[in-house]
Amino acid sequence: MPYQMRLLALTLLATTPTLASGSTREISNASLRMRVELPATAGSYRGTRFDWSGMVRSLRVRGHEFYGPWFDSIDPAIHNNVQRTRPDGSGEVVTGIASSGQGPAEEFLTDDKALDFDAAAPGGLFLKIGVGVLRRPDAEPYDRYRAYEIVDGGRWTTRVGKDKVTFRQVLANAATGYGYVYTKTMQIVRDRPVLVIRHKLRNAGVKPLLTSVYDHNFFATGRSTDAGFRLIAPWPVTADAISRPDLVRVSGHAFEILGRYAPTDMTAIWLSGFDATPRDYAFRVEDAQTGLGYSVQGDRPLERLMTWTIWSNLSVESFIRLNAEPGKVERWSYTYSYVTPRHHKRRVGDADSR
Repeated sequence: MPYQMRLLALTLLATTPTLASGSTREISNASLRMRVELPATAGSYRGTRFDWSGMVRSLRVRGHEFYGPWFDSIDPAIHNNVQRTRPDGSGEVVTGIASSGQGPAEEFLTDDKALDFDAAAPGGLFLKIGVGVLRRPDAEPYDRYRAYEIVDGGRWTTRVGKDKVTFRQVLANAATGYGYVYTKTMQIVRDRPVLVIRHKLRNAGVKPLLTSVYDHNFFATGRSTDAGFRLIAPWPVTADAISRPDLVRVSGHAFEILGRYAPTDMTAIWLSGFDATPRDYAFRVEDAQTGLGYSVQGDRPLERLMTWTIWSNLSVESFIRLNAEPGKVERWSYTYSYVTPRHHKRRVGDADSR
């Protein structure tokens, strides 16, 4: 490993907290309590994969956790994450820094890469929205799990109110021609278990910001993934391919887990069946055994949708497409509604239909 990369890894290790530490703030109402990180502060997420803003380290509704830690520890030497079986048969997940996100963590990708990565020669610069301008160290292909040098992280500010947190990143980089003002507001609605995430991306540079962005949606309640978990959509769900038919199936409007995941099991399934309208950015994820679940409604069309599942969490990665030309603004939002056993009135398996 080159000296600069070793130094970066050591720096990241020094700033990587235990799961309970870091610079965080809480907002709450009568139903919901959420703890979020303050970006670019000691102990906060410092990977170069996920957007630094809006990293949720805990969201509880009437004492029930929705976005708890899905991993046991962070190790900078780990590329993505490693799933292990302990001697007693229980599971353990060790993640690298890049993947150590929680909650509805977001990542910006352009054709599954960062902006201008292919155009950058070794030593050249490229852009990761929500992180900053990064340096390409060599001729290797783009790797979202790699720790890239941050050349220009812009300037982050955070405002915390009683019921909302607003994050803002301002970046102006003459060397690349990229510049933007990125604002994310996370607001809980009155005394309801509802979270609204609003985004605004203003292109202040001379190059277009043509990108996709997805929410990883780490649904981690502390219960191991088993046959109680499912995704239900208002559109007919189809799957591109299912490599583990013993663990998952698609039927009607549902993607269903069929059995308990062993500590080393993993599935990644691309789903389709939605139309290219904002109405179809809608799905519900639930644990039928506990009654815990959430639904989300976006205001932009879905571009792609994938489920990534291991024993400690069921994640739904929901993509949209953005194109902010110079001087233009893109806005988008998601509304999350959380359900606990007290509110679990629907019959398990019911789905809205067109």
